[in-house]
Amino acid sequence: MSPKKHFLHVFATFTPAGPQVRTAGLMNALGPDCRHTVISLSGETGAADLVDAAVVLDLLKVEPKAGPVGHARALLQVLQEQKPDLLLTYNWGAMDAVIAARLAGFSRHVHHEDGFNVDEAQALKGRRNWTRRLTLKRSEIVVPSRNLLGIVKDTWHLPNSTLIPNGVHVDRFAPDANKGTELRAEFGIPDDALVVGTMAHLRPVKRLDRLIRACASIKPDGRPLYLLIVGDGEERASLEALAQQLAPPHGKVIFAGHMPDPAPAYSTMHALALSSASEQQPVSILEAMAASLPIVSTDVGDVRYTISEESVPMLVDPHQSDAQVERDLASSLEKILCDAGLRKNLASASLRQVQEKYSFNAMLNAYQRVFERAMAQRTFGKHPG
Repeated sequence: MSPKKHFLHVFATFTPAGPQVRTAGLMNALGPDCRHTVISLSGETGAADLVDAAVVLDLLKVEPKAGPVGHARALLQVLQEQKPDLLLTYNWGAMDAVIAARLAGFSRHVHHEDGFNVDEAQALKGRRNWTRRLTLKRSEIVVPSRNLLGIVKDTWHLPNSTLIPNGVHVDRFAPDANKGTELRAEFGIPDDALVVGTMAHLRPVKRLDRLIRACASIKPDGRPLYLLIVGDGEERASLEALAQQLAPPHGKVIFAGHMPDPAPAYSTMHALALSSASEQQPVSILEAMAASLPIVSTDVGDVRYTISEESVPMLVDPHQSDAQVERDLASSLEKILCDAGLRKNLASASLRQVQEKYSFNAMLNAYQRVFERAMAQRTFGKHPG
């Protein structure tokens, strides 16, 4: 029996957000031919719950060192001890591991860029641009959006970059009325209530304060309106405090926390809303489309190119004042919530779009090609082909 391929993954945090959810799905799909070691630099490992029990997964703790140089040296030691077949790093937070790979002369490396935090939502930082340009020039780069591909090629001048849109198991998110009813009962949502949902790691760049304010101003024909927020994170306490002040009329804001299986939550919703200051290609939008939901979102990253053409008029310009963004989010949501026919048309268009363009298998096949190309490298130098 041939030995399992060993993948070493380095994340700033292994919480169940978009890149981590995608990675867990790829681990499950790659199956018993691979084993995986995950380093979470923050120590958080909640996304490990998404990995099937049959997958060989080790969580490796690396003690933080003083300064980036010390941290890079610690990761260099790990890389030399682990001797993986492939190193996979994720976003700016794993850049110390990229530096370690360069120090080790290790070229079997795939780096993922999925977007930016609030500190780079409006403008990229010059020092980080130069660091990426110098340290990633011989690595394989994977991005999920056209916007990021342009940055990688034109700003960072990195040639070995591949656009791989995110994909989902469409059938997994098919609406299930029974599960939706059960979850509504669990959260105390009345049968006649309209539900706006969002799936997000609760951090500043998601701007969930704007969504809470938007929902507080909606009056959908007198029916109760509930905002269901699925996810957890550093901003939960402050958002809960805001929600207590600004609950929707005759409704409520529900903080459901992290849900290992989000499919039932989609079955409770009438629409999915995103209020982020920065995104690229959110997995939650694809999941919601697979669940036949209409989408309302800020016009960020590749959202415009991901959703159906019929849904584009529901997008909101994120570069306006917060007050105007909130008004526009509320207006788009109110149109959908007050018009059952419009909801049905947008839902059908969402499902068609994800079925035709964003299957999980297409994403998996594209990643496997990149992984195989990277594992063919033995020394730094020109990539084959």
